[in-house]
Amino acid sequence: MLTRRTFIKSTLAANIALAAPASLALTAIKNTQDEQALLIFADENSSNASLFSKQFSEAEAHISLDIGLHFDTFNAFCRENPNGWVSGITRDSDFFVLQQLASQHGYHTAYSATHTVSNNTLAHQVTSSAEKAPLLARALGNAGDKWPTWLADNLATLQNTTAADNTANSRTQSLSQAGDNHVLVSWLLIPSNSTQS
Repeated sequence: MLTRRTFIKSTLAANIALAAPASLALTAIKNTQDEQALLIFADENSSNASLFSKQFSEAEAHISLDIGLHFDTFNAFCRENPNGWVSGITRDSDFFVLQQLASQHGYHTAYSATHTVSNNTLAHQVTSSAEKAPLLARALGNAGDKWPTWLADNLATLQNTTAADNTANSRTQSLSQAGDNHVLVSWLLIPSNSTQS
């Protein structure tokens, strides 16, 4: 759980991370994650999702073909950590199911983004607050193929006290994923009673 001291540090670091190039922001938030209860979901068939989940030492759940296998993990986490965050990089269908389950626990989607690789182009469509959406889209574009690591290291910048409702886009050349055609969704679910902004 975030303490007042951690929140102040994470807010300062979040502002730095949004303003700085992605490479300069990589270590800005990481230390604050140790105090935040966090459950990570990662699509086991995606190298990007694996890269994201490896940045955390917290419990993680790999998504198999049946998202229903993870309902107990999700429900137990929400009961035991009423201020905990749930995040991940998954298929869109898995995100949809987890988002519906989260709403039953009083969570809202603070951030989500669709990441599409097609014809050597990596596109990010970010949904967040009006202030953050264009900044996050730009930061993800600047991070290039290291976008999953940037997301993990800057998770605190994704939080909003209200549901994400504005969209922004970015595109960049994808060097390591050339030839791949796939779509992933990254997201952050937080309790609606969260006081962080």
